[in-house]
Amino acid sequence: MDLVDRPVELRTKAAMDADIRTHRRTALVVNVRSRRGHRHYDAVYQQLRDAGLDLIDAQPVADSTRSLTRFLGHSLSRSC
Repeated sequence: MDLVDRPVELRTKAAMDADIRTHRRTALVVNVRSRRGHRHYDAVYQQLRDAGLDLIDAQPVADSTRSLTRFLGHSLSRSC
């Protein structure tokens, strides 16, 4: 299992939004076992690309209870 080996700084939603706007990059992790997640994944992925954002990682997660932490850690490690 991939784990983040450094402390993660907790930030407000406004701070994260500002960082995304400044650096124009983000990650997309979606629970595709949920009906809405499955239905909207492709459209949201395309909307982020159309908006000019650099997707550092895009993960459709089918088993959120076991995989979410691993995928989030992987996405964070790719962002550095």
